[in-house]
Amino acid sequence: MPIDVARLSTRDPGLKLARFHFQLHILILLSFLLTSCSVYEPEERNLKPNQLTETYSLYREGVNKTPDKWWEGFNSPELNRLIEKGLENNLDVHQARARMKQAKAALEKVGGSALPSLTGTLSSTRSRMPDVADTDTYSLNLSAGYELDMWGRVDALIEAENLDFQASKADLETSAMSVAAGIAETWLDILTVRQEIAIIRSQLQSNNALLELLNLRFENAMAGLLDVLQQQEALASSKSQIPPLEAREKVLINNLLLLLGQPNAEGITLQQVQLPDMPAFPTLGIPADLLEKRPDIRSAGLNLKSSDWDIAAARANRLPAMTLTGSYVYSSNEFSTLFDNWVFNLGASLVTSLYDGGTKSAEILRLEAGVEEELASYKETVFEAVIEVENSIINEKKQLEYVGLLEQQLLIARQALTEAERQYTKGLQSFIPVITEIPKVQSLEKKVVTEKADLLKYRIALYRSLGGSWAENWITVNTDY
Repeated sequence: MPIDVARLSTRDPGLKLARFHFQLHILILLSFLLTSCSVYEPEERNLKPNQLTETYSLYREGVNKTPDKWWEGFNSPELNRLIEKGLENNLDVHQARARMKQAKAALEKVGGSALPSLTGTLSSTRSRMPDVADTDTYSLNLSAGYELDMWGRVDALIEAENLDFQASKADLETSAMSVAAGIAETWLDILTVRQEIAIIRSQLQSNNALLELLNLRFENAMAGLLDVLQQQEALASSKSQIPPLEAREKVLINNLLLLLGQPNAEGITLQQVQLPDMPAFPTLGIPADLLEKRPDIRSAGLNLKSSDWDIAAARANRLPAMTLTGSYVYSSNEFSTLFDNWVFNLGASLVTSLYDGGTKSAEILRLEAGVEEELASYKETVFEAVIEVENSIINEKKQLEYVGLLEQQLLIARQALTEAERQYTKGLQSFIPVITEIPKVQSLEKKVVTEKADLLKYRIALYRSLGGSWAENWITVNTDY
């Protein structure tokens, strides 16, 4: 029920004005005392799970600091241009940036509820009655309202929205990191296909040269028709591998264009063919570093804290709310004398819920259950991040061993092919060892290329799993927030 604290009019203004000032000072003092209370402020959370280990199980004491922009370690101007263009134009990044703007606007919206509201109304009416002259009435109403945040409800809502805004910035960082990694991996796939095509074309030249030799030997009765047909079959098999690879190259380029935020290759040049060298191994740090370096972890932690403040606001919402209201009302039958007749009202209302059927308590229980879910989700995000680093390290380590063994196998296969060709040309062996070793060598050459590309992608996965500050710096430079 509203309480009329003061009502002043043009009649007897002195005494009532003095009483008004006294009561106004009392209300202001009371508002400061009440709004200083924040009885439901949540406790500070320790967001470091107890289960985190001190080091990674395959920990390597890194001596090379990871570049702020890790892709620059591949020393490819082409890759640098592609990633910069993708960060600028990628549509997923644009969506994440728009969500961040929405969160910023929501923060400003709830922040406005902590300030007084002011409204004004100007009206004009004409009254007509029988045998009475028309009467015009003019009125101007200026009113203000302010909710005293006695229990910290409004402050809790503002803090929750601020944390949501910070979480949306972290989500934008995550999106930028995903786009950078996706562009680099797709670019490596394109280079891999191009190298496979180059290897097959080189093999075709060798196969053609060998076929010419066989035709010459066949004409001179030094080789059988079967040898010629087997080599023709091998040549046709090599040629048949090119169209699928060319199609895959085109598909990968289209996928890259999508990551770059455009539907065509206008302004895009892809000239590099050779895979880049492996950069120096980055500094790993410790698992606890991921809590700060991984934006997805920070986002999950910020959302968890935001939910804590939502609970604080819901608990404060069960307590009485006090609102101060004030208004100036000017009215007159003549517009010229509108400001000569006025009434000022100052009031306070105290509102509390006597019975709500348990809806507010149920809302608190719902929010508390949501916090339990988000806490479990946060821990899962942390654990997944640690496992991603562990997996990236072991994959890279074993992939490096695998590539080394493949290169040894390729070296031996080439030696075997050379010896088979030597013995065949001297008539010491049939053509069977040659036609057997040729596809082995050709398959291993392509295999080494694809596995080297996978090794580079494991390094990209390691960079991505370690996080970093480059995305945050990029947001600072490229946004207004």
